[in-house]
Amino acid sequence: AAGSAGLGRSAANLGGDVATLANAFNLNAGSDGNTIINAIAATATSANLTADNLAASTKYFRSQQKGIEGVAQSFQSIALLAQGGLVGSSAGTSLNALFQQAIKNSDKLKEQLNVDIKDRNGNLKGETQILKELREAYLRLQNDVGTAEALGTATQLFQTRGARALTAVAKLSDETINRTIQSVNRFQTEDIAGNLEEAALKGLGGAFLGLENQIAALQFSIGSKLSPAVETVVRSGTKIIEQIASNKPLIDSI
Repeated sequence: AAGSAGLGRSAANLGGDVATLANAFNLNAGSDGNTIINAIAATATSANLTADNLAASTKYFRSQQKGIEGVAQSFQSIALLAQGGLVGSSAGTSLNALFQQAIKNSDKLKEQLNVDIKDRNGNLKGETQILKELREAYLRLQNDVGTAEALGTATQLFQTRGARALTAVAKLSDETINRTIQSVNRFQTEDIAGNLEEAALKGLGGAFLGLENQIAALQFSIGSKLSPAVETVVRSGTKIIEQIASNKPLIDSI
């Protein structure tokens, strides 16, 4: 099958990714499978990622929350790092280090950055919210003491990889952060994966039509006809894609 734009693979070839994520977030690969695929598609199109990029990231980093919210928190964080230039395993290992060290050094974060990673009930906040609060604190520190000293503090608190995640997000504007999060969250209300598959099919049909037009132009320029077999293959291919895209049966249509 043709790869969906933005995914690098068709939705039909995401079975392994769906099973892995469903198991990680206590979801059902059957009943929740379409939602997971939709989340992958929404995240890919939000930050110019592929399904392989996301698989590499989630191998090393996954939200501590479960269910669909865990998927959302994971993909929002991964998309934000992608916007800051970190993708694949680099994004996953960096996020993993950042949050592990944030939990380990939660008291120091209160003292040095005035950031509390837990809510009023003592529960860990969502990763995306923590990431945003750490970014704001880092920018304040950077403004107060300069880039070099702020980076040194971040490295002490989060180690090199964790600091890399923080500085990647610190480069983003508020507008980019909010837009990216909202774009990822489309998976809960829109059929992103379905739209990508439809666009891919239409694109393939257009390619066949373009080839058919080029053949016609070539025939005109050389004053002769090409093999009937070549014409049949191209025109049949165009009709096949049109039928698939419109959900019509293929038999008796070629």
